[in-house]
Amino acid sequence: MQTPCKPASDVCGQRAYGVCMAKTPGVLLVPSAESVVAFIDRVVTLDWPTGIEDLGDYFPRLGLHPAAGHSRDFDSPEVLRGDLRSPDLAASAASWMSYKGELFSINLFLYEDSSPSGAAAVTAYPSIYERLQARYGPPADATALPSGLASSLWKVSDTGIEMYCHIDPAPTLQLGLSHIARNAAYEARPTS
Repeated sequence: MQTPCKPASDVCGQRAYGVCMAKTPGVLLVPSAESVVAFIDRVVTLDWPTGIEDLGDYFPRLGLHPAAGHSRDFDSPEVLRGDLRSPDLAASAASWMSYKGELFSINLFLYEDSSPSGAAAVTAYPSIYERLQARYGPPADATALPSGLASSLWKVSDTGIEMYCHIDPAPTLQLGLSHIARNAAYEARPTS
């Protein structure tokens, strides 16, 4: 059940899309919310590559580095996936996926936190959310629960921006960037 925020003076300290998201004072965010939004801006403003052969130039422009190799999806041989390294964003995990030779998805897990409060992820989410809303307007979809679980989706040009604040099993912020049309083609693919 969602709990509406009280007026701005509420101890929650944050009024985000009608539900409370608490910021934890004194939590140092690595990477900074500004760095994450700058990364998102690069994805939104750069043209998505048109073929797998273009990934070697594309990923470094985003500040990402492909790990050696890639794999085919067992159920769908037209799907390739690979891991990424993201030194500037300090992602605990990062990956990419392509369908029919076209990149359609980049996913990162940031602010992994083993503390029960998940302070970094819970603090980062509203900070990044505010900046994305200021830059791209209100999200197309957003949900937040008092527990700290939250999700939001923006559609900017041909890019979908999905952000999730996970609390269990380990607090982390998940960032998914997708080429909207290519992601739809992937979702509509025949599966066995």
